[in-house]
Amino acid sequence: AATTTWTVAPSVAIPGTVYQVAFEFTDQYGYGVGIDSVVFTPLSADYCYAVTNLTVDTTTSTSVSLSWTDDYNTGITYTVYNGSDVVATNIAATSYVVTGLTAANSYIFGVVANCSATSESNMATVSAMTDCDIITALPYTENFDNISSDNESAFPLCWERPVQYSGYPY
Repeated sequence: AATTTWTVAPSVAIPGTVYQVAFEFTDQYGYGVGIDSVVFTPLSADYCYAVTNLTVDTTTSTSVSLSWTDDYNTGITYTVYNGSDVVATNIAATSYVVTGLTAANSYIFGVVANCSATSESNMATVSAMTDCDIITALPYTENFDNISSDNESAFPLCWERPVQYSGYPY
């Protein structure tokens, strides 16, 4: 079995100086293998980091509460998306509640950090599903017309399929 030994050469990067970086190791047959055409491109001064930990905090039948962290950008605003549609711009906080949604629907939300007029981050995304709507008008009827023994996946959202015994739902 081959063992790997790494040597780290501490150095201080001096602006305007060209550095050569190479990686090398010995394969299982004792042959040396090297990679020496490595290019590092410095980030521009106005580089904008993507937000992290974009999460869904709470959901209702018509809203989704989002939050995120931003450990690198300071003094910026955010844009919130529902799919490709802009929901809100110039958000200064690291949370937002998206409203006006439809019950029992799946959504993909995104957040972009806006660091300047010419610099924005990549989009962080998260998926969410709104809660089922509460039945408020009675009588309420669901006839389950789309359900058949060969189409069990058509069972309506927000309904639970009863436990089946011997193929019968009772």
